[in-house]
Amino acid sequence: MFAVWYKEASSKELIVGLSSSEKSAHKMAKDLYTVKKNIDKSIDLATGVFLMDENILYTSTKPRKAQILPLLTSMN
Repeated sequence: MFAVWYKEASSKELIVGLSSSEKSAHKMAKDLYTVKKNIDKSIDLATGVFLMDENILYTSTKPRKAQILPLLTSMN
């Protein structure tokens, strides 16, 4: 299961949607970024997806996470 999240400034990630498809979850994260930037006028914003396994409570561990937008770059 994929959970779509967003994060503003110094807040924690907030899960706002779920999808069983990775492709759909990535599209939802991109659409969410557009809505938050253009309609809500968010400034310091990131969106992404968590990969969450069934029957696991994430209390002391975190699910795997990917940031979708803005794109991250590496200086190697």
